[in-house]
Amino acid sequence: MDAIIQFVRNALCCVKDLELGSSILHDPNYTSKYYTFPGPHLNQTTPLEILIAITQLYACISCTISGLKLMWNQGLMKLKKLAEIIDTIKDKLKNDKVKKSKKTTSLVQESMMNEANQAMKNIFVGICVAATGITFFWLAGNSFHITEAGWIGGLPALIYALIVAEIALIPLLYYMLKDASSKFSKARKIGGLVQKYNVNKNKEKKDDDTWIDLDTFVILQGDQWTPCWTLDNKVDEKILTKDIEAVETKVKVLTTSNSTILSDDLAQQLQRISLKCKMEGYIDYVYFILNFVAFYGYMLGVLCYYFDKEEDQHYVLASIKFGATNEVADWTGNFAGDLMWTIEPIIILLSPVLLSRMITQEEKRKLKSD
Repeated sequence: MDAIIQFVRNALCCVKDLELGSSILHDPNYTSKYYTFPGPHLNQTTPLEILIAITQLYACISCTISGLKLMWNQGLMKLKKLAEIIDTIKDKLKNDKVKKSKKTTSLVQESMMNEANQAMKNIFVGICVAATGITFFWLAGNSFHITEAGWIGGLPALIYALIVAEIALIPLLYYMLKDASSKFSKARKIGGLVQKYNVNKNKEKKDDDTWIDLDTFVILQGDQWTPCWTLDNKVDEKILTKDIEAVETKVKVLTTSNSTILSDDLAQQLQRISLKCKMEGYIDYVYFILNFVAFYGYMLGVLCYYFDKEEDQHYVLASIKFGATNEVADWTGNFAGDLMWTIEPIIILLSPVLLSRMITQEEKRKLKSD
C-alpha cells in the first residue's frame, strides 16, 4: 500500500512539475466550485495540489507511525529483551549440566550480538523514517499554499523540514549500500559452500567444524532456525535451554565425519538462493542510485534558497549546480527527485517478477556456458 501511495504521490508531483494533464487539474477555480479556501494564497490550491496533499498527509502518518514502531518494537524493546536474557544465556553456555562445544557457544553469542546490532540499526532507521514522515506535514501545507500565507512557520519552516528529510536520508543511503553488500557477501558464501560440497562429496569425511560460522549455519538451517532470542515474544528459561541444546545437536550433526552436510537437491536449491541474493543486491544498488539522485536533487533546492544571489556564489556551488541558474537548478533538482521516487515504487512492486526473470536468465546463461 505504501509503495502504491508513493507512486501516486510522486507521479502527481511530476505532472505538476511538467504542467501535464487537463486544465481542470491546474485550475484553482474548479476547486472553488466545491470548497472556497480563504485568500489570498490558499484559494490558489488546484485539484491536483489537493490530491498531492492528501497523499503527503498519508505519508506523514504512515512513515511516522512505521518509524516509531520500528524504533520501539524492533529496537528498544528488542534490546531490553536481550539485556534481560544475556546473563541467563551466559550461565547456560558455561555452567549447564550438558557441556556445550566452543562452536555452539560462539554461534549463540554471535547470534545474540547480531540481534543487538540489528536492534540498534532499527532504532536509528526508525528515527530517520519517523523524522522523514513528520516533514511531510510541511510538504502537505505547501501543497495547500499554507506556507505562502506564512502559517506553520512559512517558507523557512518548509526549508527546515527539507533539511531534516535530507539529513535523515543520509544514513538510509548508507544502509542501502550496506544491505546490498551483505547480500553479495551471502551469495558468495553460499556459492563457496556449494563448491566445497561438489569438490568433497566423494572424499572421505573427517570431523571438522572450522568451516562453520553463523552465516553458513543459518544458511543450512534456513527458516527452520528461529531461536527464542531472535523472536519478539517473551523468553521462557525452558525454551532458552531447548534452543541452545538444539544448536549443539545440529553442530554435532554437521561436524561429524559420517554426516552428509548437503545433498545434490539441497546444493541445487542453495545455488538458486545464492543467485537470488545476488540479484537482490543489484536491485538494492538500483534503490541506492535512485535515492541518491533524489537526495542530490532536493538538496539543490535548499542550496538555491540559502544562496539566492548567483553573482556571489562560490565556484564550488556553481559546480554542484552544474553551472545552471538557481531557477533551473531548483526546478530540475525537484523534478529529478520526484521522478526517482516515482520509479522506485514501480521497482518495489515489480521486484518479485524482476527477480524471477533475472534468476531464470542467469541460470540459462550458466547452462550455456557449462
